[in-house]
Amino acid sequence: MTTTPTSRLALILTLAFWRAAGIRALRTALVAAAPLLLPLVGGDWADVAQAAGAIALVAVLSLATSLWSLPELGAGRGPWAAVLDRTARTFGQTLAASLATATLWSDVDWPLVLVQALAAALTTLVLAAAEELPETIPVVEPDDAGVHDITSLTPNERALVDDYRALEARDGRAAVDDPAAEGF
Repeated sequence: MTTTPTSRLALILTLAFWRAAGIRALRTALVAAAPLLLPLVGGDWADVAQAAGAIALVAVLSLATSLWSLPELGAGRGPWAAVLDRTARTFGQTLAASLATATLWSDVDWPLVLVQALAAALTTLVLAAAEELPETIPVVEPDDAGVHDITSLTPNERALVDDYRALEARDGRAAVDDPAAEGF
């Protein structure tokens, strides 16, 4: 999606943008929290402040990324391109936050930092892929007449219904969900 500076500012000033950016920042922080807090399980609580700072920085970096590229507003990309982009951003944000909160470069445990960033990225990939599963499509309860809303159907089911309606229209019969149809 190509935006001019004026339209870009107008988009940034919307409540929808800030809601989406905030949700993305919270989600990124939560995804990064598990691998960043995992070393604390061993009982070394001296690094709690560093882990908390890294998690907060991940959220700030996510907001900065949103402001820079406006991913919340849609870029007209395919779903897998968007998933891979989100995964790469999470990896970079987690890596940058881990490195930025180190006291000295010599203090950086490089294998641990890379594993933490990779774990956050893989978690993002799994969550993004799970969002596309048919099981995540909300089921709409039927109304009083027993009719299901077509939005509760998967894309394949919706295509079948559309094909069926086209056949009925061609044959001059009433559609099944047409209230004027006899016996329905």
